[in-house]
Amino acid sequence: AGKFISWIAEQDFTGPINACSLGELTVGELIGMVEESVGKKAITSTQDTGIDHSPYAGPVSRYLNPAKAVRMGFYFSNLQDWLPELIRIRRDQANYS
Repeated sequence: AGKFISWIAEQDFTGPINACSLGELTVGELIGMVEESVGKKAITSTQDTGIDHSPYAGPVSRYLNPAKAVRMGFYFSNLQDWLPELIRIRRDQANYS
């Protein structure tokens, strides 16, 4: 994030722009990666109880599109290049290994 903020500050650009790693991942896919890493099944609910309702819940996946920044010349890393390792590191820190 810091590299992008530093880079965009140097650009002749005004307006909204998305910054994110390249690649798409659904919430279900992310949960699956964590489940596989920790060796446990996540406890999830498909029913909206109205309590602590998440805007990310539901059948529609949402993604950021960094195409504008990419066209301007910024290089973003690929999600799959760092996320599996981050999940493993956090698992180990939480003593799930």
